[in-house]
Amino acid sequence: MYFPEGTHTIQAKKNGKPAVVTVKVDASVLASFQSGLSDRIDRKGARPILDFDHLGKGKASALPKAFRYEPGVGLFLDVEWTSAGRTAIEGKEYSYFSPDFLLGADGTPTGIPMRGPVGSLVNDPAFETIQRIAASDTNEDNPHESMSILNNIGLLSENEAAKEDAEQVAAARIKAFKDEPASVQAAAVTSLQATINDALKAVDGDAEAVGVSAALAPDATVETVGKVFGSLIVACAQSVKSAADAKVEAAKATAQASVDALVSAGKIPAKNEDLKAFWLGQFASDPEAAAKVTASMPQIAPGLTTKELDASVSAADTTDLDAAAEKLVADGTCTTISAARVEALTKNPELYEQYQIANGLER
Repeated sequence: MYFPEGTHTIQAKKNGKPAVVTVKVDASVLASFQSGLSDRIDRKGARPILDFDHLGKGKASALPKAFRYEPGVGLFLDVEWTSAGRTAIEGKEYSYFSPDFLLGADGTPTGIPMRGPVGSLVNDPAFETIQRIAASDTNEDNPHESMSILNNIGLLSENEAAKEDAEQVAAARIKAFKDEPASVQAAAVTSLQATINDALKAVDGDAEAVGVSAALAPDATVETVGKVFGSLIVACAQSVKSAADAKVEAAKATAQASVDALVSAGKIPAKNEDLKAFWLGQFASDPEAAAKVTASMPQIAPGLTTKELDASVSAADTTDLDAAAEKLVADGTCTTISAARVEALTKNPELYEQYQIANGLER
């Protein structure tokens, strides 16, 4: 870690003299630090290094490679450790890093020095909350991320991840997780079995018939339950859909039978497809209400057979019935002319009589 995030008051050297300064660190500092480091790496001349104890001379402890920022944590510097730096850390001769940096008037760090070390290994860091460097940080295959990742996934706290025994603490917790699978698996099995039973009840299914008896056995394992769980839920969903489709088809068949009965009774002209479609919809959506209304519906022409009605009913109807139907549609009582005609016919005997006369249905 190069800087911890936040506002910090530190004891430092400013222009070569001891001073107390306030440092404000957030994600905005990354750009200037990375730009400055890239310039120094690309520039011919002395390479940027980390040294020991801010001496500005002697052995390099590491070679800086790139800056990165972790939100909520701070600014980090990826490095390539020298043999001297790796030995110092692994031998616990040094435990912390201390940065060399330029500071703006408002307390915001503005970049690294134009020359000289960009920081040092120390044992008395200026930033009290800066992370300790653990021996595992010198592993070139994963120089800084192992403990940070364990912190991110909640296995270690930030303070635990910064300590020298972080790796041992993490290993102990992982072992504890491995020692407790029986109780965890038992809880998972119980939960899945409850879901399976609920699914079976919803479709009146039989465990043996659908091949899930083993999954519901008292000694079932997570593997056993898991193998059938997904396919069972799919099967139940298909069964529910099939049952719903069958129910819809049955309702349509019953509605059609009711409309056919009205036609046979002479209450609906067999050639009036709009009227038949209207009553088909009524019987499908609310069969009880439709049956109640049509039960008191008079015949179109009492005494005439269905065949005679089919031969005599005309689609053209220029009586007051149409005017009444249009009015019912206009005021919102009915939504279609066919429905409005039925409404008008059943409520106004005079219109019904006119309808009979106009269509040659009078006796």
